[in-house]
Amino acid sequence: MTQFKLEEHEINSPLWQKLKKHYESKLDSLRISNDSDSTELQTARRRGRIQEIKNILSAGIPEQAEEE
Repeated sequence: MTQFKLEEHEINSPLWQKLKKHYESKLDSLRISNDSDSTELQTARRRGRIQEIKNILSAGIPEQAEEE
């Protein structure tokens, strides 16, 4: 399965920039809360959410940058 990627003009769009900022903020919050005392289930859920956000954000990374 190929990974979803945005085109260059989409990466530079105001909408993507706004979404990126939102998801980066959410990612920071999840990482901070992941450092707190939690059950194994809560930690696993949080790690799953972190991975999903990282997958979304990776759509805005040009393929050349990923290969480096």
